[in-house]
Amino acid sequence: MKAIIPVAGAGTKLRPHTYTQPKALIPLAGKTILSIIIDQLVEAGIREYVLIVGYLGDKIQDYVKLKYPDLEFHFVHQNERFGLGHAIYLTRNIVGSDEVFIALGDTICEYDVKAFLAQPGAVLGVVLIGSPDLAEELAADLLLARLTVGHDAAGGRKDRDAHAASDARDAVVADVDALTGA
Repeated sequence: MKAIIPVAGAGTKLRPHTYTQPKALIPLAGKTILSIIIDQLVEAGIREYVLIVGYLGDKIQDYVKLKYPDLEFHFVHQNERFGLGHAIYLTRNIVGSDEVFIALGDTICEYDVKAFLAQPGAVLGVVLIGSPDLAEELAADLLLARLTVGHDAAGGRKDRDAHAASDARDAVVADVDALTGA
């Protein structure tokens, strides 16, 4: 399994802190946001990572190579930011047919990663928030997805839940709309 962590954003909402430091490397309680995320995933047994870098990406590369020398890192450069879907798409040649776990590089979550990984099929974790205006951000910014590739009875590969992430996003937005009366 590979963990994909998009960290290409410029962090404009955190200016002036992000003029010289990527937001994933902003310190929080003595650790960087990125190290909090990676430490959670390492504890769950994930040892291979694909980081999507952009703005100040060299600092992120240097940081993880120094802090995590025993882990395997691949770096994909997102020169033009066309959104999260585009960022994940850029990893396709590295990921191949492997299972992936996607954790956003600017989102810290408290959850049992091992239990999350034990779920069969494609899984999407979200947090319900109170404002209907944030439904789109909910689907985009609080997204954790695990996509899997299954096997048919003859042992060959078949895509399972190929559209699960999109379907789950639509379901989440519909649920949020229903709960908030939007």
